[in-house]
Amino acid sequence: MSSADVLGTWTWDGTSAVTTPSVTLRSGGEVEGHDGCNPMSGTWRLDAQRVVRLDALAATSYASCTQDGQQTAVQQLHDTRSLVLAGDRLEARDASGRTIATLTRADS
Repeated sequence: MSSADVLGTWTWDGTSAVTTPSVTLRSGGEVEGHDGCNPMSGTWRLDAQRVVRLDALAATSYASCTQDGQQTAVQQLHDTRSLVLAGDRLEARDASGRTIATLTRADS
């Protein structure tokens, strides 16, 4: 896997959120996203194990998320520490390496 394999916009699978959470990995190591309520940004890098590491994510709190599906998606996005390419999807993993969500490429 190279960084070119993961560039672009990816959306959360199976969410009942009103606005689908997403992340966009840009060349140069910038990441932008939306947790379904609020925008977020930060940096990403591809480590020696070919895992996308998300660094220094910051979110702006413009809106409160009140729906259950939205809350789950928001929590998953904020808990994501790495992304692993698995076929044509990305697996979002938490700090312990547990898969907490899958993402599909939105801009294919």
